[in-house]
Amino acid sequence: MTSRYRARPTSRSPPDVPAIWESEVLPIVKPFWPMPIDDTLPPPGKIDHKAYMTVYTTVFDVTTTSYRAPPPALGPTSLISFHFDALVVEWTRAVCLYIGTDIQRYLVAWRSFQGSVKHTARLFAYMDRSSLVPLKGKGKSFEETSRLPLETEVCSSATALRRWRTEVVLPLFGKGGSIALESALPADVGERAAIAEELKASFLACGVTEDDDIVQALK
Repeated sequence: MTSRYRARPTSRSPPDVPAIWESEVLPIVKPFWPMPIDDTLPPPGKIDHKAYMTVYTTVFDVTTTSYRAPPPALGPTSLISFHFDALVVEWTRAVCLYIGTDIQRYLVAWRSFQGSVKHTARLFAYMDRSSLVPLKGKGKSFEETSRLPLETEVCSSATALRRWRTEVVLPLFGKGGSIALESALPADVGERAAIAEELKASFLACGVTEDDDIVQALK
């Protein structure tokens, strides 16, 4: 007699993140990436938060199917790397077009996304706790780590950190930068200083040293 119950699989195969990246993500972002730093940038309406959220939801729908699903490996094709690249791309575009920085609006959208899309908070909490090597040994508990600013995700990708330094922070804040600070940032001096301090604190939390040029540019 054949049992009417099927045995459950004992393990899951990890998601093929590079394949998902090639088939689901690149077709959407390829027209805008890598982003040229000149006046040929697409109009602001062509790249917006909704487009990034659509891409991200597509990836999560494929890679996070249950609480037991393993998180994707960190690397150039990881979800966390894609998110950070998206932030760099949008901020760079906004600054180069002199329409102001959108970091605060982006952070609000990202946190809202974390709260509404299933498994997102759990996935990134796991990565914060287990994969952000520079944070290890600093005495931070799981709860403290999960509350760290979004910019701490830069720790997961050396490539993203280099892009952040060369494409955003140094041109924006560095001496002799190619972007006029008065045009790129809020007019209020205190608000500009607060953004710089927040960025500096985030990089220091990531383990970037005080003498690094990315920190010096923010002083």
